[in-house]
Amino acid sequence: MTDAAWRNSTGFAQGFVKGEVDSIPSIFGAVAADYFVFGDVRDTYTEGGKLLVGTDYDRFTLGASLFGMAMLAPGTGAFYAGASVLKNANKARN
Repeated sequence: MTDAAWRNSTGFAQGFVKGEVDSIPSIFGAVAADYFVFGDVRDTYTEGGKLLVGTDYDRFTLGASLFGMAMLAPGTGAFYAGASVLKNANKARN
């Protein structure tokens, strides 16, 4: 029981802090980070930095994170949640 709780909590933290999506708890962590805008800022910084130095970057993740930051206006929650889920599904696919 303790091992499962530890695995799930570290997966959630890994998704929240690093944006690495490789398990169900990490997906929940990444979506939670997007809800608090932390994930969108993190992904914009990461993918935008790759774009600026000329290395391979994920266009969809960069675009979805920029869209997520633009959706901070009240009443845009449904669009924001959809963009977050699609962005993290794309990251899980990669």
